[in-house]
Amino acid sequence: EISGENGRGRTIAVMWFMMITGIILTAVTLSRLVDPYTPQALSRAFWIIGWAALILGLLGIFKLEPRSRSLPQGDDRYSWG
Repeated sequence: EISGENGRGRTIAVMWFMMITGIILTAVTLSRLVDPYTPQALSRAFWIIGWAALILGLLGIFKLEPRSRSLPQGDDRYSWG
């Protein structure tokens, strides 16, 4: 866990703030991209917003957790059988 027990509340607060800010910024950007409204402008705006969300999501998970050099041993390994 990255934030630890003491920083969990702060982490959740930052996540909620960023989520609400992202929703507001997406709405403002989308409204500006479709002004004046045409079906082509709406389609183009949704493609732009979709690609931007995908790129930001991939950047957000890049090197989030370090790779483990060894395989899990003992109880850390799970089996379906």
